[in-house]
Amino acid sequence: MSEIGWGWPLLSRKAHIFDGARSLCSGWLYMGKVDPFVASDKPGPDDCKACWRKAAKLPPPPEEPK
Repeated sequence: MSEIGWGWPLLSRKAHIFDGARSLCSGWLYMGKVDPFVASDKPGPDDCKACWRKAAKLPPPPEEPK
């Protein structure tokens, strides 16, 4: 699985969460650099709410071995 993170496609009005090339809301493809996803209580005004709702349902990432 690739890194999950926020990206802002060129023509998008909102930032979307990407897992690979496709956004979680399935509306965007993006191959650029993504910022790490950090869970919060609620989405910001510039965040895609559909992506945010789907990200909240994802399982937590596995812990790295020590």
